[in-house]
Amino acid sequence: MASRRARWTTAVWLVAMWAAAPGAQTIRPMPRPSPPDGGRGTPPAPAAAAPAYSGSIVDATLRIPAADPQTAVKELDRYRVVLAVLTGSPESLRPLIATRGPRFIVGPVLFAARNTAAPPTDALRREFQAGRLDVLEIAAARAGITLNDRQLEPYWALAESLDVPVGVTTGPRQTRGGSPLALKDVMTKHPRLRVWVMQTADPWRDDTFAAMAASPQVFTDVGGMAASADAEGRAAFEMFLKDAFARGYQNRIMFSSGESTPPQTIGEAVRGVDVLPFLTAAQKRDIFYANAKRFFRFADPS
Repeated sequence: MASRRARWTTAVWLVAMWAAAPGAQTIRPMPRPSPPDGGRGTPPAPAAAAPAYSGSIVDATLRIPAADPQTAVKELDRYRVVLAVLTGSPESLRPLIATRGPRFIVGPVLFAARNTAAPPTDALRREFQAGRLDVLEIAAARAGITLNDRQLEPYWALAESLDVPVGVTTGPRQTRGGSPLALKDVMTKHPRLRVWVMQTADPWRDDTFAAMAASPQVFTDVGGMAASADAEGRAAFEMFLKDAFARGYQNRIMFSSGESTPPQTIGEAVRGVDVLPFLTAAQKRDIFYANAKRFFRFADPS
């Protein structure tokens, strides 16, 4: 009897796996056969969680102190981070770039504070064309400047013309212009822009999803949530991912270790994604690597 039940369970499992495979044809459901024991046997065990992720990782928003670059690089090696996005001033980036240059995608932060002059677009264009810069970060929301403000327009146009990825940070709820929702206007004017919302977290989750709904060119990373240590933060992170997947955005969510953290937090953020029981192995690879590869368009590291 046990042998017959095992063969019956295996057959049903194989049919289910074939139907779920990419490119599988849709078939009409057939009547489900009754198990040989009439269904009175031991209930099947719940599906096992996906195994721990062991592939390469891209960190879409790496924020670590520059005072100890060697420790940072050791942590990147430990967790197989093959590429990381670093933004800031040249002075803040130089120690890490010198430590392991090819591993990093780099770029300046613009409009981090109100009344702070941004570099001329002509100067930035030369730097990008010379290959010394790779991305832009526009932090205007933190200074209370909305993302569709006129003073940002030349920089959106520059990034679109050079096909440069742009990261945007959000501000707190009380900050005027803190929401990423104004990206809808930006993407209408510049539909070829590649933009990612950095460190998505409440209170702007719904606004981020609205911006993503307005354009397939808008991605986001999980740096504001992945390393959450408290139960409330972990629950909010799970809710965010489940909501994003339900809306069809699973291919536009990227891993990030987060904001101004010590190097050890890289591992905390990795584990924060890896332990989620509802993620499949393929979904983990998308978040950790594949989605960022499509967005940043880099070649696989040799």
